[in-house]
Amino acid sequence: MRWARRAFHNNALCYDEIVACAAEAPAGCDALLFMPFLTGERLGRHRNARAQFFGLGAGHGMEHLHRSILEGIAFAMTRHIRIMERASNKPLERVIAAGGGARTELWLKIKASAFNIPILVPREPECGIVGCAAMAATATGRFSRVEQAAESFVSYGAEILPDPRWAETYRRTQPVFDKLYYHSQALYDDIDTLAAATRPTQP
Repeated sequence: MRWARRAFHNNALCYDEIVACAAEAPAGCDALLFMPFLTGERLGRHRNARAQFFGLGAGHGMEHLHRSILEGIAFAMTRHIRIMERASNKPLERVIAAGGGARTELWLKIKASAFNIPILVPREPECGIVGCAAMAATATGRFSRVEQAAESFVSYGAEILPDPRWAETYRRTQPVFDKLYYHSQALYDDIDTLAAATRPTQP
């Protein structure tokens, strides 16, 4: 969202305005996909993966672009979840949101629907701060174990449930996202070569 705010609006819109715009687009964004790898992919061998919009047509507007970014991140996270589930041979039953992504109701609903599992939202979304406090409380003797401190400090507010209609749309879209990701991998090295060839040389 930070990139979209800068690239599309020169930071003139606030995040709430961008989310409100995204909410105007339907789930699935009329078959517009966004590959969210603006800084590469952190899971897998293709760390030089690139971002892209795919399926863009004349009927798409800014609302589709913004929502497709939110959905694209959710699809990428779903891919990670499925990899972890296969590795552990155990389905994920819930997700705990944290940080900035825990503050946007639309994005939470998109992710819950893409994952098709509930998302719990801590009352304090900045979980890193809570973790530091729990470790400090343990180190100073208030608690004998970090787990006890965490149980005392962490509480949950909302539980975000999947929207059944969105979940069905995302279930159909996820294989297309995965296919686009894998088919694009052969081009990432080519893109790196092009970028290197056009990069100004140092005197």
